[in-house]
Amino acid sequence: MSEREIHHDQDVKRIDFGIEVIKRKLNTPEGWEWCKWKHIEPDGNLYEGGVPGVKKSGKHKGGKNWRGVPLQSCIVLTSEIEAEKAAWSSRTGKCGTCQGHGDVWAGTNFVTGMIRYRACSKCGGTGAAAHKEAP
Repeated sequence: MSEREIHHDQDVKRIDFGIEVIKRKLNTPEGWEWCKWKHIEPDGNLYEGGVPGVKKSGKHKGGKNWRGVPLQSCIVLTSEIEAEKAAWSSRTGKCGTCQGHGDVWAGTNFVTGMIRYRACSKCGGTGAAAHKEAP
């Protein structure tokens, strides 16, 4: 599979393994989303989030309302994300890097809205999980 471009409206939703770690660690309620994050050296991210309300009036009516939402904080390490990805790959038989799609993000053109993908180097573009050979 060579590089390809698609418009961001046509992009498929991919799993954010960091958010999956947070959901497991905090036992988050339905509708929980992150609203802030920052990198923490050497190897982690601090996420904050909650269940946003809905704006009832104004030009952003129907949008997310974070005012007054109690936020939960969670630190997620890269090793936790990699473990979550490996567990998902083991459960599904799909490549954890490309999530079975066979391609990975390579860039975004913010002027045209096009997203560029390239073949996944982990699975060679097949989307299948790489199997380790027994010693």
